[in-house]
Amino acid sequence: MNDIEKAIEQLKLLFDYNVFGLETESVRLAISALTEQLQQESNKTLTLEGLKQMNDPVWFTDKDGKHGTWGLIKIDRDGNYIVRAAYNTTRSEDDYGKTWLAYRKKVE
Repeated sequence: MNDIEKAIEQLKLLFDYNVFGLETESVRLAISALTEQLQQESNKTLTLEGLKQMNDPVWFTDKDGKHGTWGLIKIDRDGNYIVRAAYNTTRSEDDYGKTWLAYRKKVE
């Protein structure tokens, strides 16, 4: 975890517990700005743990990176994490890194 990720994590904790009182909008903006900076700095393959923490759409591809699309992280009825995209395309966490990968932004 790098410094930006640590800062985001700490700010989210403070935000959740409303430590800042009336300044919550400032904290929300700081979290958003740091998250954007982090996304701009790196578009490395997400770890499975990083993928599970994503609240935003993710770009996922087959392992060779030739075919990709945007998807959302969901939890299925068995408690497994999946990525769901258009046309009912899904990818299971069990196959992550074996047959598919995910990124914060579209791989160019």
